[in-house]
Amino acid sequence: MRKPSKIHALYRNIFLCFTAFMFASIASASSRVDSRIGEPIFFLNQGQWPEQVLAKAPLNVGDLWITQQGFVFNFLDTSATELVHDR
Repeated sequence: MRKPSKIHALYRNIFLCFTAFMFASIASASSRVDSRIGEPIFFLNQGQWPEQVLAKAPLNVGDLWITQQGFVFNFLDTSATELVHDR
Protein backbone atom coordinates (compact mmCIF):
# COMPACT_ATOMS: atom_id res chain seq x y z
CA MET A 1 0.00 0.00 0.00
CA ARG A 2 1.29 3.44 -0.93
CA LYS A 3 1.92 6.05 1.78
CA PRO A 4 -0.22 9.20 1.30
CA SER A 5 1.71 12.26 0.21
CA LYS A 6 1.97 15.34 2.42
CA ILE A 7 -0.48 17.25 0.21
CA HIS A 8 -3.08 14.47 0.50
CA ALA A 9 -2.64 14.44 4.28
CA LEU A 10 -3.10 18.22 4.33
CA TYR A 11 -6.29 18.00 2.25
CA ARG A 12 -7.61 15.22 4.50
CA ASN A 13 -6.94 17.29 7.64
CA ILE A 14 -8.60 20.36 6.13
CA PHE A 15 -11.61 18.27 5.14
CA LEU A 16 -11.88 16.76 8.63
CA CYS A 17 -11.65 20.19 10.29
CA PHE A 18 -14.27 21.62 7.92
CA THR A 19 -16.61 18.67 8.57
CA ALA A 20 -16.23 19.03 12.34
CA PHE A 21 -16.90 22.77 12.09
CA MET A 22 -20.05 22.18 10.01
CA PHE A 23 -21.43 19.62 12.45
CA ALA A 24 -20.75 21.95 15.39
CA SER A 25 -22.43 24.85 13.57
CA ILE A 26 -25.51 22.79 12.73
CA ALA A 27 -25.80 21.51 16.30
CA SER A 28 -25.47 25.05 17.66
CA ALA A 29 -28.06 26.48 15.27
CA SER A 30 -30.60 23.74 15.94
CA SER A 31 -30.54 24.38 19.69
CA ARG A 32 -31.56 28.03 19.30
CA VAL A 33 -35.21 29.09 19.44
CA ASP A 34 -34.86 31.29 16.34
CA SER A 35 -33.35 28.55 14.17
CA ARG A 36 -35.48 29.39 11.12
CA ILE A 37 -33.25 31.32 8.75
CA GLY A 38 -34.54 34.62 7.43
CA GLU A 39 -37.45 35.03 9.82
CA PRO A 40 -37.07 37.93 12.26
CA ILE A 41 -38.03 37.48 15.88
CA PHE A 42 -40.34 40.25 17.08
CA PHE A 43 -40.49 41.34 20.71
CA LEU A 44 -43.81 42.91 21.63
CA ASN A 45 -43.85 46.12 23.63
CA GLN A 46 -44.91 45.25 27.14
CA GLY A 47 -44.13 48.65 28.62
CA GLN A 48 -40.35 48.53 28.15
CA TRP A 49 -40.43 51.15 25.34
CA PRO A 50 -42.51 54.28 24.66
CA GLU A 51 -46.19 53.52 24.00
CA GLN A 52 -46.02 54.42 20.27
CA VAL A 53 -43.70 51.40 19.78
CA LEU A 54 -45.62 48.20 19.01
CA ALA A 55 -42.72 45.75 18.54
CA LYS A 56 -39.00 45.44 17.86
CA ALA A 57 -37.01 42.94 15.77
CA PRO A 58 -33.22 42.74 16.16
CA LEU A 59 -31.33 42.59 12.85
CA ASN A 60 -27.69 41.76 12.09
CA VAL A 61 -26.97 45.42 11.40
CA GLY A 62 -29.33 47.13 13.84
CA ASP A 63 -33.00 47.00 14.80
CA LEU A 64 -36.41 47.22 13.14
CA TRP A 65 -39.01 49.04 15.19
CA ILE A 66 -42.72 48.82 14.38
CA THR A 67 -44.51 51.94 15.57
CA GLN A 68 -48.04 53.28 15.26
CA GLN A 69 -46.75 55.60 12.52
CA GLY A 70 -44.89 52.90 10.53
CA PHE A 71 -41.51 51.17 10.38
CA VAL A 72 -38.30 52.62 11.81
CA PHE A 73 -34.93 51.10 10.92
CA ASN A 74 -32.03 51.76 13.28
CA PHE A 75 -28.82 50.69 11.50
CA LEU A 76 -25.43 50.39 13.21
CA ASP A 77 -22.34 52.07 11.75
CA THR A 78 -20.09 49.03 11.33
CA SER A 79 -17.12 51.12 10.22
CA ALA A 80 -16.94 52.64 13.72
CA THR A 81 -16.91 49.16 15.23
CA GLU A 82 -13.99 48.16 13.00
CA LEU A 83 -11.97 51.18 14.18
CA VAL A 84 -12.55 50.30 17.84
CA HIS A 85 -11.68 46.66 17.20
CA ASP A 86 -8.21 47.57 15.91
CA ARG A 87 -7.37 49.28 19.21
